[in-house]
Amino acid sequence: MVGLALGAALVACGTGTDEPEAVDVGSQAPSDAASTPAASSEPASTLPDCAAVWQEGSTLPVSYRGCSQDGVDVKADKRDCSFGRPLVIFDDGFYALAGARVNVTQGPVADDPDYRSALASCTA
Repeated sequence: MVGLALGAALVACGTGTDEPEAVDVGSQAPSDAASTPAASSEPASTLPDCAAVWQEGSTLPVSYRGCSQDGVDVKADKRDCSFGRPLVIFDDGFYALAGARVNVTQGPVADDPDYRSALASCTA
């Protein structure tokens, strides 16, 4: 019983200093805030989703800079045209003039006769 009373007295007294007691942080479970990267609270990309932009018949925005596909930014693949608007290719299966209709090819863009015609007109 004396041991129990002595243990209670030591707990009540603390260390006898104004300094906080050391804590073994290795034994503490990480908090959700500490284990979550800060970047996850911000949007992954400011670019539009590629699937939403590159749809046959939709209009490619004049200000198109690129899009986001599976969380990765895809920079616009542009060919400068002599009349000031670029011809843009996406995923080797889509092309469009900025501000114009999106076109889909049946194979690689370079093999598509309509794309080759558009490119020839663009660079003339």
